[in-house]
Amino acid sequence: MTEQEALQLAADEIMRKDMLEKSSKEIAGNINRETPNIVNAQREKRIQELQEQQEAHIKVYKRENPLIAKEINEILGLEKKESVEKSSLDNVMNKIEFSNKMDRIYSSFTDDASKNVFSRGIKEVGHEAFVEAYEKAGNNVFQALADVNGCKDILELGELDAKRDKELMRAFENDKESIMIEKIAQRVAEILKESKKL
Repeated sequence: MTEQEALQLAADEIMRKDMLEKSSKEIAGNINRETPNIVNAQREKRIQELQEQQEAHIKVYKRENPLIAKEINEILGLEKKESVEKSSLDNVMNKIEFSNKMDRIYSSFTDDASKNVFSRGIKEVGHEAFVEAYEKAGNNVFQALADVNGCKDILELGELDAKRDKELMRAFENDKESIMIEKIAQRVAEILKESKKL
């Protein structure tokens, strides 16, 4: 075997090992990606089977013994009621907690400008959305207001507000002009009507 052939054999062997390693890594990656899906699917299937078995047993017990049927219905009713009550209580507790949080945030502002900006943000996007934006902005109320309005900072928001005010004033002026034109047209129509009578 020549040196060239030996080198070619060695290169082929290295490439084969490299391909083997790559394919085994790819297979391992696929297994790692698919494992949670398989486990979840098996778990869901098992839960469904258990629920079906439970429902089948309940049907049998209800049919065979009216007293057991009554007890099962009472237990299921109590569980549902407790679940609803717990959910309602949790909801009330969450609302109280959120309300306290808003009060803490509002009372932490030492100047009227911050309080006004906070109130404006809540009015524009709602309590929860603005508090979330406020926290995302690192508790900077001005940046939070800019963020919810799609601006990069409070200066850009100021420019946007000025532009909106100009557009509003322009629309108002146009409305005033159209009202005046309409009144003049009505008056002209009245004068023409009176002149026809003469």
